This record gives sequence, C-alpha cells and structure tokens, in this order.
Amino acid sequence: MKAPAGGFIPHFSGFTQISKAWPRHSPYLACMNRHILKGRLRAMPDQDFVLFALGMRVHHYGNPLRLMRLYRLIPQVFDEAKRSPGYLAGTYRFSMREPLIIQYWRSMEDLQAYAHQGAHAAIWKHFHQEVMASAQVGLWHEAFQIRVAEQHSNYVNMPLTGMALFTPTESIKQQQSTFSR
Repeated sequence: MKAPAGGFIPHFSGFTQISKAWPRHSPYLACMNRHILKGRLRAMPDQDFVLFALGMRVHHYGNPLRLMRLYRLIPQVFDEAKRSPGYLAGTYRFSMREPLIIQYWRSMEDLQAYAHQGAHAAIWKHFHQEVMASAQVGLWHEAFQIRVAEQHSNYVNMPLTGMALFTPTESIKQQQSTFSR
C-alpha cells in the first residue's frame, strides 16, 4: 500500500496528519474520520530520510496575546514547509503547554535549505523575537538522519501516520517479529 504525501491539520487531542490534498474546510472532523487500517503494519521506506522535531514549552501564561501570536505562526511554518522540495510529511500535536511538530524530510540538505529560505527565515525571525522578548516560552528542535536499515515501525489498528504517510507499508503476520525485514 502506498501512503499519500503528508500534510497537516492541527487537532486538540493528539498527533494528526493528512495528505496535502485533504479538504481544509472541516479540519477537526476530517482528522477524526480518517480510515483506520485494521491489523499490524510496518512502514517500508526505500531511502534514508530525516526526522525533524520542533517543540515549544510555555513556562507561564502571563501574556496570552504573545502566546496567541506564537500559536498563529505554527500553521504558517507548516504550510511553507509543505511547499518546499524535500518535504515528505508532517504531524502537529497541539497542546497549550507543549505543542510538538514532527516533520519528515528527504535529506538534511533539504531541511537546511528550507530553514534558510526567505519565507521561513522571516517567520522564524518574528517567532524568535517573540520568544526572546520574555521567558514566557522556550523552544527546542532536533534533527535525526534515519537510515533505512536502522529504522523500525509498528502500527496496530491506526490510520496512516508517521513514516507510513510517505512510504509503502506491509502487513505483519501474527507470529512475525516487527524487527525482521
């Protein structure tokens, strides 16, 4: 089974992701109604990729307007990433305290090219100014090069998620180890 290219829609109860072509008129219902694939599956990537994680932590809620400005920037960053060469898929977990973004990229070079291009750089500069204006929030990010032979995935009764958004999947038999390829 071939998974669709990934996109994102914020959702209040956990990780969500959808294809780039998914209708955006009803994002919350769309996330809840994704097709559940019954049984056990694993992603079968055929090339190395990069996993990028970006998080924010709210230390205190002293200036709610600043927080709203920051939260409004997150979808802009995601929309910009989806139009970038090398972007494979992404997820966003909304949380008032610790929102988390996970993105998958074709290579570290593609991720770095996106990070330094015009629109993202402008959004990041504004975001950084808001963060540095007070100690209200903290930011972190990490990037990992994932080798095809050194990855593992296991999805049980789930809609397409994670690596399965951009790679083929295969069924795992009951007695089969999820670590064997």
